[in-house]
Amino acid sequence: MDELDEIFTPHEKRSYTTLLRKGPMTVFELSKETGIARTKLYEVCERLVRKGLLEVGVGKRKKIYIAREPRNILSLVEERFREIEKTRSRISSILPALEKMHAMKKVDGEMVTVIKGETAIINHFENLSGAVKKTAVFAKALAPTKYTGRWERWLKTMKERGSLFRAVYEHSPQTEEAKKIAKKFGFEIRFINEDIVGRVDWAVYDERIFHIAIWDSATLIQINSPEVAKAFLSVFDTLWGTAEK
Repeated sequence: MDELDEIFTPHEKRSYTTLLRKGPMTVFELSKETGIARTKLYEVCERLVRKGLLEVGVGKRKKIYIAREPRNILSLVEERFREIEKTRSRISSILPALEKMHAMKKVDGEMVTVIKGETAIINHFENLSGAVKKTAVFAKALAPTKYTGRWERWLKTMKERGSLFRAVYEHSPQTEEAKKIAKKFGFEIRFINEDIVGRVDWAVYDERIFHIAIWDSATLIQINSPEVAKAFLSVFDTLWGTAEK
């Protein structure tokens, strides 16, 4: 049932399909069936309840989880499509201007900065982390594992400065580890499954700087514009509200 990977995390998929096949269970019973730690299952099951895919009942004075009819998955998908379309519409209204900037052979150095190369982009992220107070990041995927150490230093720098950091990432094999690292430094990050804008990452800094990283061409465009930054911060807030904790 690989199709379920589009809307479930691996733990959600295993938990939901197990409850469908085996019937209502306590977290203890579900943990034995799935091999997922009980401490993790409480969070997973409550998330599935919020999505309308599980119900909570009581069996022998213990809390049990009951799988709702699979047709409820369609309602979940339809709701996500509606949210994605809202977000896509808001992003589409801004992208033409950005694409024109990207196509320009000459740019105003005071307004727009263009950086080439993956390592140069990562270094630029680190430099910004030491100069701003508020950061909001939307990324299609987490940075490769080889950059984990840099990401930790970035978060540590922001914590020491008393800065605020929020990020929405696509689910990946690094999701759980990323949660632990962010929690270590007192920051919250959230996750999505949908491919909203392709292999493009962007960030807003202090409601005055916006940058978009186009990884296919290893290009970062930074725009020093409060108007553009605030517009994308509004888009980010929509993504943040629909992403999973």
